[in-house]
Amino acid sequence: AAAAEAAAAAAVAEEAAAAAAAELSAGVTALFRHGGEASGGVPLRNVMFAKSLLTRNGFISAVEKMDTQSLEALLPTVDRIVVQVREVQVEANAEIFDDLVQRLEALNASTVSSASAAAADANASEVAAPAELISFLAVGVLCARVCKGGYKTRRGLPTRVAHALLDVTRDYPERFGAVGRAVVAASLTEIGYDGSRASVSGGSGGGGGTLGNGGGSGGVMAP
Repeated sequence: AAAAEAAAAAAVAEEAAAAAAAELSAGVTALFRHGGEASGGVPLRNVMFAKSLLTRNGFISAVEKMDTQSLEALLPTVDRIVVQVREVQVEANAEIFDDLVQRLEALNASTVSSASAAAADANASEVAAPAELISFLAVGVLCARVCKGGYKTRRGLPTRVAHALLDVTRDYPERFGAVGRAVVAASLTEIGYDGSRASVSGGSGGGGGTLGNGGGSGGVMAP
């Protein structure tokens, strides 16, 4: 009887863990949706936001100057990117970045809840992305969305973002939690990272729609 109860408990725990993993995967996938999938078109404000962002010299410069020597060095440089993104938000009347931040925070909360249901001893700090890295993760998702597939073109902005994501998660994997690591992996896939470390070519790629889209045709993808 005891063995049967233990087996039943293990099966329940395994099912709960699988459900938690599926929920995390679905939540990460949703971060890369722009809201117009049902109609088959990207909302106009998203298009205008992306064009404004990718032609803003302050944003391009801030991305290029991300410092990945340490987390302590990284965070202030990410803050400077966020300032530029939020200025574009105001101009475009589209709170796309702030929406990403809120969705990441909600994903953190739901994943921790699911993990706790799956295992009573689940450690929230090993599951959730820490609050101080949420902006960095949101910048990664945003850039992956507006530069979808851009790593394949070896343009500066998507390449710089991909390398920053790779460098920081390689050096500090334990600091990101399961949520952060999943978001970074999805961002790298969306941006077109192919497993090879590319050198930057063609300048920043921030102006005139020179960033590659999913087909490498040089278009600008709206977030």
